[in-house]
Amino acid sequence: MSATCPKGTADLPHEALFAANHQELLVKFQDPGQADQLTQIMAELEKTKLVLHETIEAALERGCKIETLINKSNDLSGSSKMFFKTAKKQNQCCTFM
Repeated sequence: MSATCPKGTADLPHEALFAANHQELLVKFQDPGQADQLTQIMAELEKTKLVLHETIEAALERGCKIETLINKSNDLSGSSKMFFKTAKKQNQCCTFM
């Protein structure tokens, strides 16, 4: 009988033992998330899912920013080539010998 009894209750009468065990179970199951492993796992899975969604959104946002930077870089490269050609034409007439 002491194998299933809470600590220090082996000497108590049966009703007191039942009350102590009952009280312990009431406290344990007051929060179903603590008592039920499935609920704990589901809560942890939900937290993980939220973190994963945030990470994916951040990665997609970074991808858009990278694409924008690439487009701006290509535009700047084209503009610099045009400037170089125009400057070269303008400087052809002003060569010093």
